[in-house]
Amino acid sequence: MDVSAFAVAAAYDAHLPLGASSVTAIVRAMASEIGESGVEVSLRLWMPLGVMVSVLREISPATRDLRDGAIRLDDRTVEYPAGRWADGAREYELALALPARRAGDEMLAARVGVAVAEEVVARAQIAVAWTDDERLIAGRDGFAAEPTIAAGELPTGLSPRPRHTFAGEPAGGEPCPGCGLSPADGDRFCEGCGQQLVADRSR
Repeated sequence: MDVSAFAVAAAYDAHLPLGASSVTAIVRAMASEIGESGVEVSLRLWMPLGVMVSVLREISPATRDLRDGAIRLDDRTVEYPAGRWADGAREYELALALPARRAGDEMLAARVGVAVAEEVVARAQIAVAWTDDERLIAGRDGFAAEPTIAAGELPTGLSPRPRHTFAGEPAGGEPCPGCGLSPADGDRFCEGCGQQLVADRSR
């Protein structure tokens, strides 16, 4: 499967006020040069322990709830059949329930992947930061600016530094302070609990 034929991006408010325990995103997916026959596609969500899907529904071009078709692949990954895709764009509303954190804490709340024949062909991440800075949360309208759906913008390997949050340099392989899992070298978020991994957590 030509992975360049697919792209996915998520628009959401990256900065959450203290006490917030949810994030809502509009996930936009694009398929091109697929052909008239199309391909069967699933949305694959990786979420750290403690994060749950409260809403996942297609809002364009059709309207339907995807949660009833959920297939759990492991304790952090769930797949949702999304039907047969031909060329064009689709939009989904995704809401995640999160454990509330303290000011300055960051979390990789989810990776949203497009899967074809068991292969993830495009992926976007949802990374949030809790803040008490009124300048960052003032004027929140529910979603961030329109995302650019382009292959060059999509994370495909370990968790990179989100441009919109506060993460410093990677922790250099030290165990996660949240759950103790040893991270892969260079990863900025724990693959177990989603907590940020930085060498200096002071603010």
